[in-house]
Amino acid sequence: MAFNFAKAEQLVADKKGQSKPLAAVVLGPSSSGKSGLMGTFGVPTLYLHTAGEEHGPDSAKERGGDIFDIEFDRDIETGALLGPDAAYKQLLEILRSHDWIKQKGFGAIALDGLTELEFLVRGTGAFKSLCLTKEGTHNGFAEGAAALTMLRPIMDALRNAQREFNLHYIVSCLLDVKKLGSEGEIEQSEPTLLGYKLAATLLPQFPDQLVIGRMINPQTGEMLHRLQFSAGISKAQLDMKTKEVKKFINFTPRVRNVASESLPDHMKADLRTVLKLKTGDK
Repeated sequence: MAFNFAKAEQLVADKKGQSKPLAAVVLGPSSSGKSGLMGTFGVPTLYLHTAGEEHGPDSAKERGGDIFDIEFDRDIETGALLGPDAAYKQLLEILRSHDWIKQKGFGAIALDGLTELEFLVRGTGAFKSLCLTKEGTHNGFAEGAAALTMLRPIMDALRNAQREFNLHYIVSCLLDVKKLGSEGEIEQSEPTLLGYKLAATLLPQFPDQLVIGRMINPQTGEMLHRLQFSAGISKAQLDMKTKEVKKFINFTPRVRNVASESLPDHMKADLRTVLKLKTGDK
């Protein structure tokens, strides 16, 4: 069957002038406001989280979010915590339940969070199998690729839901802050992910990359959660023998379809404000 170029041209034409929904990762240290931020879409939001992030939905609701939360690593019938394999399977089942997502009228999906999710997939049988050598021993060098293999279906499920319903999605990730400025500006930080490969490959797949942190208003002394577009984020890989840096990557906060030079150094931590940037609204 020949490729349908006419259809491809029509799809491109249909996309012109359209504002892309948010497809974001939000990075921030503990208590920086990540969970609360995910309650500021202004639309009904499916909030998925682990037992380790059970505070998240409450924070999102405190920001006025219309939140439907599911603890995906808990058995819905018995309330018992699930093992990694069952929790991973249940998360995918929820994300792929398009009929239910449509019925509920969700306008956004929030997944809290990537750091917890990495620990979960590393506990699955599939991850351990992917890390086996031919001799049946564990190969630590295969862990990064194995984690990516396990997380890819989750990312695909988020993208497919967005494509099907034009909804937003956002995934949180812990940030290890190394250095702060005088007003709380994040000057040096590193994503809290175990492998360099995972950070270097997975994070750039998010078209929108946000960083949140607490900053001091110099006029009032008030401490506020702010989105920081001038934050410094990097990830390095060390040579295990020499302890020298082998690979290094910088991450720059960004918003798809918005020129980097037009982004402020920092702004109110509210996703509705970010969406206005994407549409050009003032």
